[in-house]
Amino acid sequence: MHARVGRFDYKWVALAVVLCGTIMTILDSTIVNIAIPTLQHDLHAGSYTDIAWVVTGYLLAQGAVIPLTGWATDRWGTKKLYLITIVMFTVASMLCGVSQNLGELIFFRVIQGVGGGMLMPIGMTIILQAVGPQNMGKVMGIFGVPMLIAPAVGPVLGGYFVQDFSWRLIFYVNVPIGIVGFIAATRFLRETHRTAKLRLDVVGLLTGVPAVIALMYAVDRSTQLGWSSLLVVTLLAASVLLMGVFIVRQLRFRAPLLQLSLFRDRTFSWAMVLSFVVVTAMFGTMLLLPLYLQEVHGYDAIETGLLLLPQAAVAAISMPLGGYLTDRIGPKWVVATGMILLTIGSVVLAQIHYNSSNWLVISALLLRGFAMGFAMMPTMSAAMARVPRQYTSRASSITNTLQRLSSSVGIAVLVTVLAGQFAGAAAQTTCAPSATVVAAAAASLHQPQLTADEYCGHLRQTIAASSAQESSGSTQPSTGNAVLDAFNHQYAGGVFSDAFDRTFVLVAILSALGIIPALFLKRPDRNASGSGAVEMAA
Repeated sequence: MHARVGRFDYKWVALAVVLCGTIMTILDSTIVNIAIPTLQHDLHAGSYTDIAWVVTGYLLAQGAVIPLTGWATDRWGTKKLYLITIVMFTVASMLCGVSQNLGELIFFRVIQGVGGGMLMPIGMTIILQAVGPQNMGKVMGIFGVPMLIAPAVGPVLGGYFVQDFSWRLIFYVNVPIGIVGFIAATRFLRETHRTAKLRLDVVGLLTGVPAVIALMYAVDRSTQLGWSSLLVVTLLAASVLLMGVFIVRQLRFRAPLLQLSLFRDRTFSWAMVLSFVVVTAMFGTMLLLPLYLQEVHGYDAIETGLLLLPQAAVAAISMPLGGYLTDRIGPKWVVATGMILLTIGSVVLAQIHYNSSNWLVISALLLRGFAMGFAMMPTMSAAMARVPRQYTSRASSITNTLQRLSSSVGIAVLVTVLAGQFAGAAAQTTCAPSATVVAAAAASLHQPQLTADEYCGHLRQTIAASSAQESSGSTQPSTGNAVLDAFNHQYAGGVFSDAFDRTFVLVAILSALGIIPALFLKRPDRNASGSGAVEMAA
């Protein structure tokens, strides 16, 4: 195995170094979202669509380079490429902070996304090549902790920077972390085997990368334009066509960008299916919950982040435990237990209403946090433990690409489902305004003869037209009449809660279905050497 670095095993040193870059990139993907309104004002963006490219450009750049990372890692080595990408990300972060207009910020965010997109799969490859299959669960359990903590810490830290200092700090914060990460990587990481004359699959590059970008942009636009819009349909069709050509090419080319032969192993295939379920159920909900807490309960970004911290804290404890148990008893029952807990936690979330106690929310989040530790990284370690050592970089590209696509598609689907529930929830929520409320509404709408039924119809129509981005609840405009505003908020909160409840029921059903693939996960052969138990043809 690997030599030690001082008193420590190399795999733990490599893990510590890689975590530095991982935390930086994941934190950056969540910390920026909270500053979008401020960025739109300070940079004089014409519309939300324009400023949204600060986020969209970063995500598309990440998705574009991940499929290429496996080939680049094999061509130039993990250490060299890791150092290049961490410098790229750090310098781009500094340039984002000094940007003077929207065009500059978007350009530097794209460069930042290229660096950030490659850091995660390269880091995973470094860890996979340093760890044997029997320790995969424990190490991957620790590696996954930042993936759950960063989404909770990001809004809190971002809100603090924006409210008390400057939005530029959300980019500058990456600079010292990047410098430390670069020095540590230079000092402690070891270079891996390089294939100097490895051919680049140009056809695969020209079909796979556009396919990923088209799919991610299509699902991003679907949340505003709808799935039936011409742009979304065209992008989805182009993605399917390009992906078909890409898959055929990968199966025939001797040195493909993505080693699709890995899917011949059933555990790897089932783990990828389960990864889609877990990412959708977890990260989709992590997007919707802050929206619910801010729109209905009126919390600001910092308060919302603090309310979500217990989930991240429990996940940080349960994830290493889940990894340890995976190494001891295998992934099947560990992941199945996680999916059962995730199902129960989603059912509890479906019971939350606009006037529910925060303790009910926290209880559901604690349960989900524990489930995350047992479901997420044990699934990934089950897949990676089956991968032969020579394919670790390609397997890392596959898993990171699928996770990125799963996150985009899953979130877009849940947002679409939530938006579609408003009309039904508005029609079924009881609307019984008092005479005082009707009189206030008549004055507000300048309709002296307004009846209770007519006003309820007006409310239902207004809320039914809401979307997940422009929802009801606390966003109902103030009329200046306290009685009318209180009734509007109560009714809209009830509608919004019912729409959320139905969406969380879907998440619960999806989580329950995830128990099935979990039962097909197998542990690696204890007698296998290298990083995997399955040998595959090149």
